Amino acid sequence: MIADVVRSKIAKCRDKTTKCIGPKVERYNTSRRPLAIRPSSPPPCPPLLSHPPPPLVYPILYTDAASVSTLIGETSAKFFAYSVTAQDLEDYLASRLSESKIKEEIQNEKNTFLVGALPSEGKEEEIKAVVHLVPDSFEPCLTLSRPIEFQRLYVHPSEHGSGLSYSLVAAAEQASRALGAESIWLGV
Repeated sequence: MIADVVRSKIAKCRDKTTKCIGPKVERYNTSRRPLAIRPSSPPPCPPLLSHPPPPLVYPILYTDAASVSTLIGETSAKFFAYSVTAQDLEDYLASRLSESKIKEEIQNEKNTFLVGALPSEGKEEEIKAVVHLVPDSFEPCLTLSRPIEFQRLYVHPSEHGSGLSYSLVAAAEQASRALGAESIWLGV
């Protein structure tokens, strides 16, 4: 709705019989009568809606383990709770995705983690996405040359549609190439 208003104002501003004056759009005087003299020229037409700043993607820090564990836990609970019992989900999150388990995985040099956040003014960015890559991980069925396993990708539900997952996957692809991979396979 806001975009439609902006587009209509811009269309009116481009019409030769209209001029843009701040938030108001006024018609030019098309008759031969003299126009009133204005002390200053009108401001430019309003810009189209601006895009938000791009997401931040960076390698995980050891101190990010708690945030990543919470992110994965919240996302898993939202999307997988329907398919398992509450106890099974709780056990899985407590054993495989606990803060201590994430710290172990971060310390393992075999793993590569990237985290994503959206820029925010005046406060520290909150981790809203994570990707986990594992080089030298093979399955007997793989015929890919120099593969890397794309083991996890979690994006907080509040950030779906924000472009964060796109940025994170693009960064994961670049990191994979930097690690010498020629192909990526999805582990589940």
